[in-house]
Amino acid sequence: MTFSDFTMEMYKKLCDTLMQSSFTFLTVHESIELVNYNSKIVIMRHDVDAKPLNSLKMAQLEHDLGIKSTYYFRFKENIFIPKIIKQISKLGHEIGYHYEVLYDSGGNKSKALSLFEDQLSIFRKHVPVKTISMHGS
Repeated sequence: MTFSDFTMEMYKKLCDTLMQSSFTFLTVHESIELVNYNSKIVIMRHDVDAKPLNSLKMAQLEHDLGIKSTYYFRFKENIFIPKIIKQISKLGHEIGYHYEVLYDSGGNKSKALSLFEDQLSIFRKHVPVKTISMHGS
């Protein structure tokens, strides 16, 4: 397996290998709440920076395999698509907010905080959001 092969087929092989190696899959939120765990765990996390429909396909594959993971969505026009986000959530996956408000507000901290609160509120109108992750911007 090479890291340049990002096909669903190769991703399924990775998941199969982890499952055969007796890993337990946890969402990011589950791992935070974890106090003591005696088995091998993997935290599968996906940053949805583009192509949310591909994320839905991946979420369906994981669901079919019995895997739960976390999908962090940016609040951008072609990425924040509530219908897709809800479908991924209904498959049993965690949805997180992938924020970039300081960049979007031009470095204005008070404007960034207000933007963060507004965007998180909109996310939570569609699905539960328990974890967040900063985008690279």
